Amino acid sequence: MNAVHSVCDDPAAVRDQMRRLAEGGEPRPGTHPARALLSERRHQRRSLRRYRAWLPTAMNAAR
Repeated sequence: MNAVHSVCDDPAAVRDQMRRLAEGGEPRPGTHPARALLSERRHQRRSLRRYRAWLPTAMNAAR
């Protein structure tokens, strides 16, 4: 039996599609799960880098 990959089977693919929709883009239902995972990891790293840069400024503003 051949395994059929569905976007719903992979949480990273679902997050990737939701991110694309939130940014105003079109969904890509045929996205390979591995590619979606790599894309999601790249976006998470970028977001974490921004948060780490912002955190010290927020802590200083709270004082």
